[in-house]
Amino acid sequence: TLMMVTDRLFLSKYSVDSFAASLPASILSWTLTSFWFGTIGYINVFVAQYHGAGRVKNIGHSVWQGLFIAVLGASTFLPAILLARHWFEMSGYPEKVVAEGTAYFQVLGLGALPALVNVALACTYSGRGKTLPLLGVNLVAMLFNIVADYALIFGHFGLPELGIRGAALATILSSMVSTICWIVVLRIDPETKEFGFREGMRFDPALLKRILWFGIPNGLTMCLEAAMFNIFIALVGQLGRIELAATNLAFTLNMLAFVPMVGFMIALETLVGRRIGENRPDLAEKTTWNAAGLCSAYMAAWVAVYLLFPTAIVRLFQSTDPAEFEGVETVAVRLMQFVAAYTVFDGLQIIFGGAIRGAGDTRFSMIFWLSSELLILIIPTYVMLHYFGGGLFSAW
Repeated sequence: TLMMVTDRLFLSKYSVDSFAASLPASILSWTLTSFWFGTIGYINVFVAQYHGAGRVKNIGHSVWQGLFIAVLGASTFLPAILLARHWFEMSGYPEKVVAEGTAYFQVLGLGALPALVNVALACTYSGRGKTLPLLGVNLVAMLFNIVADYALIFGHFGLPELGIRGAALATILSSMVSTICWIVVLRIDPETKEFGFREGMRFDPALLKRILWFGIPNGLTMCLEAAMFNIFIALVGQLGRIELAATNLAFTLNMLAFVPMVGFMIALETLVGRRIGENRPDLAEKTTWNAAGLCSAYMAAWVAVYLLFPTAIVRLFQSTDPAEFEGVETVAVRLMQFVAAYTVFDGLQIIFGGAIRGAGDTRFSMIFWLSSELLILIIPTYVMLHYFGGGLFSAW
C-alpha cells in the first residue's frame, strides 16, 4: 500500500495530470493482474491445508505450479500494452491523462512477471502463518521504491527525469528486489528443505487442474471487482480532471485502510484453511468472528481519521501549483465523508469473503461480487451521470 501511496505522493508534487492519470492506469493494470493474483494466491489455501494435514512435502510442489501460472499470466500483458492507448481514449479521459496513463501502464505491464512470481513464493510463508518474512521482504521493497521514485521521477542522483514513467519503473525494480529477497530467504531457511521444492520442480497437470479449479473463481472475483472499479473511474474521469484527481486522492487515502484488510483476509484464509485441514470447522467459525471484530476496530479508527482530519491528510498530496490544487482539495475533503461512510462495511465484506474462500467455496464469492458491483455500483452510476445529469457526488 505504501509503495502505491508513495508513487502518487511523488507524482502529486510532479504534475496534476500525472497524478490524475496514475489512478486509472494503475487500476487497469490491477484489473489484468488481479485475475492471476487471485488464482495464484489461492495456493495460500492449499499450503494451509497441506500444513494442517501434515503433508508438508506437497507445499513446494504447489508453489511450483503457481510459478508456471505466473509465466502464463505475465504473457497476457503483451497485447494489453499494445492496446492501452485505445482503452484510455475510449474511456473519454482528457488528452493529457490519456498520454500519461498510457505511458504509466505500458511500463508497469513489463513488470508483471516478478510481481506474480512474488505472489507464488509468498504463499510458502503466508499459508503457514509465518508472516514476519513477508513483512521483511515488503519493507525492503518499500524502502527501495521510495528512493527509486525520488530518483527516477525527478531525475536525481545523475538519473534522467522520467516523470510518470519513472514511477512505474521504480515499481518494477521494487518487484524485482522482492523476488531476489524471496529467493534468498527460501534458500537460507532450513524449514523449506522439508517442503519438496527440488522434487516438486515439475509440471503436474492433475495438481495444476485442482489449483485452477479453485483458484480461477477466486481470480475472477478479484478481476471483476477491479474491472467494475475501473469502469467507475472511467465514468468519473469523463466529468473532468479535477474530479478525477480528487477521486484519485480519496481512493489513495482509502487504500491505507482498505489494503491492509487484504492482509487480514489472507491471514483468515490461512487459518480457516488450516482448521479445515484439521477437520475443525468450529474453530474456523470462531476465527472468522474474531477477525471481523479486529477488522471493525481497525476500520473504525480510520473512520475517525477521515472525519476529524480530512484537510490535513488531503494536503499531504498538495502539488507545486497551490491554486490548481485548491480545487482538488475542496472536492477531496468532501469525498472523505463518503469514504468514512462505507469503510467499516468494506472491511467486513473482505473478511467474510476470505472466510468462505478459505473453506473452499470460491464460486459464491464470484457470483456475489459480479451481481453486487454491477447492479449497485456500475448501472446506477451510469444512469445517474448520463440520463439525470448527476455529478461526482451522485456517483460516489
